[in-house]
Formats: sequence, C-alpha cells, structure tokens
Amino acid sequence: MELTPEKYHTIDIIFKKQGSVVIAIAFGKVIAHASTKEEAFELSKDILNKAIPQSHWSKWDFMESVDKTDKLYEVLNYLGWIAMEKYNGIRAGVSNEKGIIIVGKQGNNITDKYPDITSNIMFRTANTIIDGEIIVDSNSSKKDIKRSVFVAFDIMKYNGMDVTPYPIERRLEMLRMAIIQGKYVIIAPVYTDIKDIWSKTVILRKEGIIIKQLKSPYIGGKSNHWFELNNIRKKD
Repeated sequence: MELTPEKYHTIDIIFKKQGSVVIAIAFGKVIAHASTKEEAFELSKDILNKAIPQSHWSKWDFMESVDKTDKLYEVLNYLGWIAMEKYNGIRAGVSNEKGIIIVGKQGNNITDKYPDITSNIMFRTANTIIDGEIIVDSNSSKKDIKRSVFVAFDIMKYNGMDVTPYPIERRLEMLRMAIIQGKYVIIAPVYTDIKDIWSKTVILRKEGIIIKQLKSPYIGGKSNHWFELNNIRKKD
C-alpha cells in the first residue's frame, strides 16, 4: 500500500507499507525501512544528509565538505549515482539530421571550426543528436598541430526518436549504439566507484568529476540530477 509521499529539500520520498514495515524510496531505491512512516522518514533524512550536507543543499556543492563526510561516496553509490570525468572543453552538440552539424552551447553553428570532428565522426543511426564537449588532444605527437576531439557523454535524439525522457543508463546504451568511437570521437567512461575515481582525479590533478543520478532524464542546464565535484587541488 502506497502512503502519502514527502519532499525533503528537493528530493521526493515515496513510502510504501509492506506488511508491518514501511519502506522509504528515493531515486528509485529503498533507502530506509521502519515500523512507521514517521520513523522511516526520519531515517531517510539522516541517510540523505550524509550524502548531501545540509549547508550545500541549495547549490549541490560538495567540495568544502567532501573530506569531512566519510560516508559520502558509500551513500552516493548506494542511492544510485555514477560519475564521469569533467573535461575543460567547449560544450557542444553534434547532429546528423541534415549532414554533420556542430552546435555550441548558445545554439550557434560552429561546424566549420572543427573539421577534424566533422570529417571523421561516424554515426550508426540517422537523425541523431549527441551531447558532449570538444577538447584539444594534449597527446598529439606534433605540438604545432592541435587535434580536436569530441567527447560524447549523452544523447538527446536516437534514430529520430526523442530520448530525453529515458533514464540515463538507457540513454548511455543508445549513445554507444549510435556512434563509432575513434581518433576524433570518444564516449566518456562511466564510473560506478565514485570514491575510486575521485581519488585518482585528485592524485592526477585532473579537472574534476561530474556525478549523475541513475534513472534520471536528460535536462539541459542545471538540475538536481547531477552536480560537479571540482578538484581544488589541481593548481596546488
């Protein structure tokens, strides 16, 4: 039996009574259970506070407290979050609806600026739009030649179908089916062990990571379904 849901900050919590037990569900996962809804709600808030320190609920910025929150990564993994590496590139979308077109963050056509990508990207599906970033390959053998690489991390249209309402795990499957990776186009790796990838990010002095909620739809711009974790030690 489903009970009246509650909202804690920006998080919707669903309660279901199963026999003599009330379970609390957030992000599509059971996060607490107790004999009453009130007890389950209190336990849920405690779990969520460990994942998202209260002082940072408004901006979803973990950086100041990440080292102080021992359970942060464990709870994020349990609640269903994944991580991708953050690239210091140019946000862009690539479409093959009317030839290969690259569109910048502001909606401007930047196709002619990146002939490497335009000439080499290969789609398996028609009428497809993918989202990602354009970066300059720092491993290029010739310092005077800068090779642009498109790093794809999401997909908005697959074979003519709007897939933005689909959960991110399904969209990532479609992304892998839609394009062929190569020298100029890669798909951003997905990490399920957030603690491990964050540790490597700090050690290697990389830009940071982006943490995304599983089962979440595609939403352009800021969203409670994802947040950035910036590496403040990068410039130390």
